[in-house]
Amino acid sequence: MTEKLKTVLEKILTIPNPVNSSLIQEFYQFMIDNRKSDSYEKNNLKALILFSHEFAPNITFYDIRKEKRYLNF
Repeated sequence: MTEKLKTVLEKILTIPNPVNSSLIQEFYQFMIDNRKSDSYEKNNLKALILFSHEFAPNITFYDIRKEKRYLNF
């Protein structure tokens, strides 16, 4: 059974890092503003939530960006 978008949105609140949670919420709003489909939104959010949980709570998406720049990717 597939998850509903509402269920995925509730999982954003379980992210231990408040910075990442906020960034994901902003990204969700961006997708709404740009009229993306529910399935597109859901799949992107699920990926970001899982990614954020892997780094919980010490590393933010900003830290990953800094590291990427340092490694020259």
